[in-house]
Amino acid sequence: MNEHVLKAFGFDPNAHESTCLTPEQSFARIISVHKTVIIVTNGIETQKATLSGRLTHLATSPLDWPVVGDFVVIERKDGLTIITRILKRKTLLSRKTAGEESDSQGIASNIDVIFIVIDVTRVKNPYLIERYLSIAFITNALPVIIVSKSDLTGDKDAIISHIQMINKEIGFCFTSELAPPYYEDIHQLLTPGKTYVFIGPSGSGKSTMVNHLLGKAIQSTAAVSKGGEGRHTTTSSKLMVTDNKAIIIDTPGMREVRLDHADLDETFQDIQELSKACRFRDCTHHHEPGCAVKKAIDDQLLSSERLRRYHKLERELINQMKRAKQKERILNRKKK
Repeated sequence: MNEHVLKAFGFDPNAHESTCLTPEQSFARIISVHKTVIIVTNGIETQKATLSGRLTHLATSPLDWPVVGDFVVIERKDGLTIITRILKRKTLLSRKTAGEESDSQGIASNIDVIFIVIDVTRVKNPYLIERYLSIAFITNALPVIIVSKSDLTGDKDAIISHIQMINKEIGFCFTSELAPPYYEDIHQLLTPGKTYVFIGPSGSGKSTMVNHLLGKAIQSTAAVSKGGEGRHTTTSSKLMVTDNKAIIIDTPGMREVRLDHADLDETFQDIQELSKACRFRDCTHHHEPGCAVKKAIDDQLLSSERLRRYHKLERELINQMKRAKQKERILNRKKK
């Protein structure tokens, strides 16, 4: 049994104490996925693995496939390492795939904290932050905004005010490769045995940050332009362990964030709180009489732009749910 050795990779034996293993089996954690090649660690060695035929046959959704961070059961057979079971996920970060398809795409699983890395040149875009928060809150992992390249601004107070206008309770910190506080604040957020995933727009500096936390150049980076914009360099997610035993997952930069499952109520706490005073419980905050949200706008307590962004994300989420249900109906008809 290797569960105690695998603790260094975030494994909690108590969470899977009912999982019975044969002598040929052991627990492992997925550290990277490259199409059909899956890299796992059992806490002692890293090896290539493939999905068993049974799991391949049972997979009906992209979320049924392994993602970085999954805890799995592996066994050796005919010289191969086979993944025979994917253990129940504590948390799962996902997004909608690009295009008009309704498929979901898993990004990372069994994570404790989601670091949303946005550089100072883009952090004042509320629409961008709201999108990332919406996919982060639904996981029940703790989201934290990391403002990178902070040396490019002289007004951190304005940025803090801007973030708190979006969500008063969200945690945040500043980082820079060139000026104080450098990466000191993010170092203080890391706890041994906890899993942290880095997400954010392409060129936000995630890989540079990960390299610093690891103390070596693991992820490739690209030069920053004169405007402060970096270039996307990470091509796939990868799980790594820092010297202080924190587990971090770097992910490719997202050129766009399409909603799959999302928590708009947590992201738009101000609108959610105001809606409790609406005359109708199912108020859409459009033209209903007695709408407390619209009144707040009239009283200049809430910006109309904030409500407009909320409605836009709400429509996108509703449409995605409709597409997903339609696809599910089609699949069920094919099975029958």
